[in-house]
Amino acid sequence: MRRIFISISFIYFVILMPATLACRAPVPQVSEAQQPLAIKKEDKSPLDNLRSPYEIEKYINEHNGEFSLRGIWDKFEISDTYLNAINCGDYNINCRCKTEIIKIDMPGNSNPYVILRICYAGETDCGYFLFKKESDWNYLGLAESVLNQYKPPQHKIVKSGNTLWLVIRELWGRGTGFLQYGERWYALNDTGVKEVLSYPVSGHSVQGVAEDYRFQSRVIHKAEQHPFALTISYTELGNAKYRNDRQWLESRPRWRSSDKYIFRFIWDGATEKFVIDEKNSVLPKSKDDPILSGFSETNPSDNFWHRFKEEPITTPE
Repeated sequence: MRRIFISISFIYFVILMPATLACRAPVPQVSEAQQPLAIKKEDKSPLDNLRSPYEIEKYINEHNGEFSLRGIWDKFEISDTYLNAINCGDYNINCRCKTEIIKIDMPGNSNPYVILRICYAGETDCGYFLFKKESDWNYLGLAESVLNQYKPPQHKIVKSGNTLWLVIRELWGRGTGFLQYGERWYALNDTGVKEVLSYPVSGHSVQGVAEDYRFQSRVIHKAEQHPFALTISYTELGNAKYRNDRQWLESRPRWRSSDKYIFRFIWDGATEKFVIDEKNSVLPKSKDDPILSGFSETNPSDNFWHRFKEEPITTPE
C-alpha cells in the first residue's frame, strides 16, 4: 500500500513541525576537504574492512556526527533507498544515528541471523539490515521504515518452525483529523528480505462529515499452530447511515454504528505467501470500507479482492 499523506496547513509546517524534520533538509554543498567520511563512493571507505554487523555498529557509534549512511549503501551495493545520502549528525544533535543489534536465535541453528537496525532523525527513519554468519558474515537484505512522524517504528521477530518474519508497526498516514498505523511482515531467509503481508492496525478520520470513522484491531497468532495462521480482528466505529450529509448535520450523532470484521491469513510454505482464509474470515461488504484502504490490490497475499469486483452489466437483446 502506498502511504497516505493528507495536506495540512502552512502554519503547521512552519510553526509546529517537530525539530527532527530538520534532519531531512537538503545536504549543503561543502568542499572536498569538508566531506564527511565515506561520502564519496570512489574514495576508499573506512567500511571496506568491516565485515560483521557488530563492527559496523561500533564504527557508527564512534563516528556519529561525521559519518554518511551512503557508505553503508555503497558497501552493500544498495540503491533506490530513502536513507541513501543521510549524514549522521547533520543539522542538529537530534539527527545523530542510533544503532541496535537484534539477535535471532533458532534452535539447532549454529549460524543464526542478526539484524543491524540503524535509525536517524530521532528514530523516525530506520533501516533493518539482515546478516548471517557462516564462514564469514554475509549481508542478505534490507527493510526500511521511514517518515514515522510521532514515534519510532516498533518491531518484533515472529518464528514458526524454521520460518522467520520481521514485523514492523509504523505510521502509514497523517494529516488534519486523520491518522493511520499499519504493520508489514517481512520473510527472512538465506535469499534475503521480502515483504509478504501488510495491513492496517488502527486509524481514524474525523472531518465533521457523515463518513467519519475510527477503527482498532487485535492481532493474534500462535507459533506452534500448523500451518501458521494470523488473525486480525477489527472493530470499526462510524456514524449511522443517513440519506445525505445534511440530514446528518442536523443531529450530528457520533459513532452510532459499530462493525466487526475478521481477516484470517494462512502461511503457504510452498509459495512463501500469506493467503486469505475466506471461510473463517468476516470481510467488509463494500470495497469502499475504510479498513480496506490499508490493503493493496496488487499484493498477492490480499487475494480476496475478487469478491468486490463489479459484475458486468448485460443488456437484453
